Formats: sequence, C-alpha cells, structure tokens
Amino acid sequence: MHIVGDDLKSILARQAESVEVRKVVDGQSFSIATVSAKEALRIVKMGQFAGVGNLRRIRSIKSDIHRRDWPGGSHTTERIRDAAGVIISPPLIVKHKAERA
Repeated sequence: MHIVGDDLKSILARQAESVEVRKVVDGQSFSIATVSAKEALRIVKMGQFAGVGNLRRIRSIKSDIHRRDWPGGSHTTERIRDAAGVIISPPLIVKHKAERA
C-alpha cells in the first residue's frame, strides 16, 4: 500500500522495525540504506516521501516528488471535476443488451 502524509508519520511514530530508504531513478527503485523508524520519521518530515507497507508497518520509504493528487477518476468512486465543480471526465457510457421479447 502507498501511504503518504500524516498517515505515514503516525505509522512510523509507533513502529519499532527498521525501514529501507529507496531512491527512484528513471522509474527504477534502488535501495540506499536501512534506518530505524525514528530516523525514517525525521527523513519523512524533511520532504515529500511515500511509504510502502501496510497500516501496521512501513517496509520502505521513497521520494514522492512526482505524486499528483487526482480528485478521482473511476465512475464507481468520484468523477473528475475542475475547480468550479464541473465534471471534466469523459461521459459514462453504459451499454446493455437488448431485451428479448
């Protein structure tokens, strides 16, 4: 799971296991070092980082400078809207089979 922001900080604050620090270069991820959870928390507070793990333990952190905050995108969750609230995603097309008589 990809975890960012305050959620990432709260998980690292209560974690005891070490965390791997990774660097992303041209889409490939490389391990740089393994640090304690407290050191990882200090690193996360300095910049934009994302954690990879679950809600109990973060396995690794990596730079997250290319992350974009998309407002939605799936018609099952939320349609993409602009700043004025107008839906800007393509129209939802539902095709049904013709009913048999």
